[in-house]
Amino acid sequence: MRVMNPHLTQRVRVAWWPVLACMAAALALTVPLRAEADAKGDGKPKADPAPAATEGINLRPRLVEGRRSRYSGWTLRQQNMSMSLNGQSRTAATRMEVNSEVTWTVDHVKSDGSASCTMTVDWLTVTLTGAEGETKSVDSRRSSGDPETLYRLAKALTGLPVKVEMAADGSVISATGAEAIKRRLGNDIPAPTDLDFMESATDLASIALAPAQAAIGTRWDASFAWSHEMGTLYQAMKYTVVSEEEVEGIPLATVTGRATLRLEVDPSKLPPAGGPKVDVKLVRGTVDTQVMFDLQRGEAVGRNTTQQTLIEVKIHLPNNVTMQRTVDETLQGQALRISEE
Repeated sequence: MRVMNPHLTQRVRVAWWPVLACMAAALALTVPLRAEADAKGDGKPKADPAPAATEGINLRPRLVEGRRSRYSGWTLRQQNMSMSLNGQSRTAATRMEVNSEVTWTVDHVKSDGSASCTMTVDWLTVTLTGAEGETKSVDSRRSSGDPETLYRLAKALTGLPVKVEMAADGSVISATGAEAIKRRLGNDIPAPTDLDFMESATDLASIALAPAQAAIGTRWDASFAWSHEMGTLYQAMKYTVVSEEEVEGIPLATVTGRATLRLEVDPSKLPPAGGPKVDVKLVRGTVDTQVMFDLQRGEAVGRNTTQQTLIEVKIHLPNNVTMQRTVDETLQGQALRISEE
């Protein structure tokens, strides 16, 4: 087993912004730490063909049976919310921080280069900070925690092998684990879905739809559709290869990505029928990501992602009264490889 060189670890951390993969990836599994893309949001990626390259930077995963890597995950979700009604307004700020370790294992490689893999959250901690500055935290390695519902979710997520089918181009075909989580949690706590697990796997060891032949400046597009508490959040991602270098004996390529977001509202996730009319608008939404890719092992050394959204919700009450809620949210996440074997 090789442990991450501390000098390279520091370099990766300094070079990148700290980021989230949202507890909407640990509360909907994050570590990692959210491929898509048809209008139904089935998680299967689609893209324009990658342009021809004159140099051979291979960004495809090198899937070797029995290979195992461990990643540390850090995520932070910050929300600034404002509400207004009848000329009065109030604001509140909350944050949720998640730390975790995840093991990624290649179980079986098929003749077409695709593979069956396993993703397992080894442990998970969550710290909540409320509007008044009060904090609560849970740790899956302990025997209890407060709030209990969050502790039960953290406990249910750890040690569970999530089966992931990977394509040869680094995109996630499917993930299976939601039913096992539901059995652990029961019916009183919302559980993550298999699409949430697909998102987590997408943001871990590979780069979706990566070309096998790339050069500095090579670009390609990928689209993703992930779960959102109000519907489906679509990403139109544009990747770019920005550098190739050797760090501490490891050949690395750096890839950046930027996406615009579109929110498709699901009425079933809004107040029940018969209640007041609700209008939801994504005022703005972007995702920025940076991946440092190990060209020897064909997997990510680390990645940072920042997602920023501003969502406006208008609730139309009787007598022409409108209550407006605005949520300005920043999700930051980092996944850093800490050992490999």
